[in-house]
Amino acid sequence: MTKAYAAYNRNDRIRFQSSSGGVFHALAASVIEDGGVVFGVRFDDQFRAVYDVAEEVRELEMFQGAKYVFPCMNKVCERVGKYLEEGRRVLFTGLPCHVAGVRAYLRNADTDRLFCVDLVCHGTPENIAWESYMRYEKKRTGKISGVRMRDKSGGWTDYRLVIESKGEEAKSEPARKNLYMRGYTKDLYLRKPCYNCRFRGVERHSDITLGDYWGVSARHRKLDTAGGVSLVLVHSQKGADILEQAGKSLICEETEIEYACSHNPAITDSPDMPRCREHILAQMKKGIDFSQCIEPYIKEKFIVYIREKIRGLKNISKNR
Repeated sequence: MTKAYAAYNRNDRIRFQSSSGGVFHALAASVIEDGGVVFGVRFDDQFRAVYDVAEEVRELEMFQGAKYVFPCMNKVCERVGKYLEEGRRVLFTGLPCHVAGVRAYLRNADTDRLFCVDLVCHGTPENIAWESYMRYEKKRTGKISGVRMRDKSGGWTDYRLVIESKGEEAKSEPARKNLYMRGYTKDLYLRKPCYNCRFRGVERHSDITLGDYWGVSARHRKLDTAGGVSLVLVHSQKGADILEQAGKSLICEETEIEYACSHNPAITDSPDMPRCREHILAQMKKGIDFSQCIEPYIKEKFIVYIREKIRGLKNISKNR
């Protein structure tokens, strides 16, 4: 039976560098300190998302922060299996579909030392969308030296996408205004399976699920929520054990699973596929500028949103 917790890291620096509450870092550090290894997703030098392994706590920084990009598996299943054969503890952190894939690949192996953590996933964009966006940014910014997709300098709930360039001031933009993030949150270019994902749900293939705990302040008034709070869903005894092991680094309170899930619908619900998706991707494949590909659809949805708001206000007036 899955249990739910509100949690965040006691270390403010680690928490600030993390997308939510910094729980991943606490879990990962506890595994490494016990002689294990941790798999997660980082950006390579071309800003492609790839799975990689960390054997030292200082290396965990490359995995911190969200990457709203579909990662390359990078032979991760074979690499996880190799460490297990060596008798090492392994923490694999990834998308729900990838956790299921690793489990399936290792179905005949001894996985007693394998711990799996998946993420609450809204869906992952097609790679062509990220490639198109990066070309767009390079034209505006020049040579890109760093990307942060969940920068908290504006706060946890008003996070920013930051593009860094060598010798230039970093370009920081609220996610709600950034073209890539607006297209992503409006589901314009997700991968097809994401619109009908069979790996969503409260019960998972993982030992633990991590995500944002939106709405946490209404249930946990004594928690310091400003820096970000993680929703932690524990699905197995192994998950409970590793959370307890990392407990010294965390502020953690049990919470109501129904309430928590109702404030993060991506746990259970898939987005609807927009009719414009195929046209947008076709335009990107032709090399058309990223902004030209998506701006018409973002504007259209915004106009529809305004019309609905006005209609709603009129209905309220009529009912008074």
